[in-house]
Amino acid sequence: MKIVEERKVPPSVKEWTIEEEASLTMLEVEPISIKETALKSLNEQHKRELLATFKVLSKQEKAAMLTEMTVFGVEDGKKTEEQGKAEEEDSEEEKI
Repeated sequence: MKIVEERKVPPSVKEWTIEEEASLTMLEVEPISIKETALKSLNEQHKRELLATFKVLSKQEKAAMLTEMTVFGVEDGKKTEEQGKAEEEDSEEEKI
């Protein structure tokens, strides 16, 4: 309320145009690909960090990690490698 107290003229505001309204409406209804989100960027960052970590592991640690990553126990409620890949491909195609 400083403007009122000091009897200053409030800053001018640009009028909202029809084009801006249409652009906003399109953003509200247009599907957003996962590739365009911060979540995708974060996922890519995690992949880079995992690769950097993997590069500094010993041969034994790498072997153990690869085994852990490629052996999925369906009985434990985990996904098979093929299911994981299929879901990853599907999620990239899904629109939010």
